[in-house]
Amino acid sequence: MLRKLLITPKVPKGTFTCPGTYFDKRTRKHVYLVDGGKKVVNEYEFDDYAKQFDLQIENGHTHIVEYEDSIEHEMEVLDFYLNHPFCQCSQVENPNLVNNLFIVVMQHKVVDEEVGKMNKNLDLSMKVLALTYEEKYDLAFSLGIDARALTHKELIARLVGCNLTGDAITNATSTEHYLTLVDSDRKINVYVNKAISAGIIINDNGYYRSGPRTLGSQVRDVIDACSADKDFFYGYLVVEVDKLVSGVVEAKDDMSEDDLTSVVQEKVKSVKRARAKKDSALEDLTI
Repeated sequence: MLRKLLITPKVPKGTFTCPGTYFDKRTRKHVYLVDGGKKVVNEYEFDDYAKQFDLQIENGHTHIVEYEDSIEHEMEVLDFYLNHPFCQCSQVENPNLVNNLFIVVMQHKVVDEEVGKMNKNLDLSMKVLALTYEEKYDLAFSLGIDARALTHKELIARLVGCNLTGDAITNATSTEHYLTLVDSDRKINVYVNKAISAGIIINDNGYYRSGPRTLGSQVRDVIDACSADKDFFYGYLVVEVDKLVSGVVEAKDDMSEDDLTSVVQEKVKSVKRARAKKDSALEDLTI
């Protein structure tokens, strides 16, 4: 497959030369770039008739090296630049690196990473869309969003976003963690964040406090404190939160299946079926 290697000087102004030869520590040989930068030879193959190719780049321009990953001598050119003493590539380790005058990027790896990230975001967005209105409402609070005034559609826009940049996607780790929690831990997570939104728990000088009680400097500390002290959580926090923070309001559920495309509907249904199977399996294991 035809691929591209992008070579850019680290400093945007001036003319920089990437020498067409260096000593490769891996092979313990000098290597040379010849034939206008299209072939690599070692010190035993290099002769007086071969012309060394030195790459020159001016004013921060990007030099593009095209190579076919099924052709050996073109892959050797790629290897030459990836292991050049003056070239740094974040995607691979360079044992010969001396000075990172040039930044080297394998374009297909960047694209692969972007596509992989997009697929993860799409999968997560489907998991969020498959949640009920109430589950999305609780998820929003677990992510630190005060969802009391949001309708169902506004929740989706906030959590997923039209460009997959919603809070649930950008905080993917927290979202995935929340979705894997057992019901009791999930409830504590949600109620703690509701209590913070309602002002029952306040952040005072870097510490979360409820009345005279100090619960910690991080939200995670507050959750751990509530998990350890069930009397405080169920006897006080849950009661106070329920007084101030109501559940979802049916009148605000403005979302219907018709608002989703047929493809998304099918994907959401498959996610719901998978969740149902998982829940059923957990119930069978519960004594």
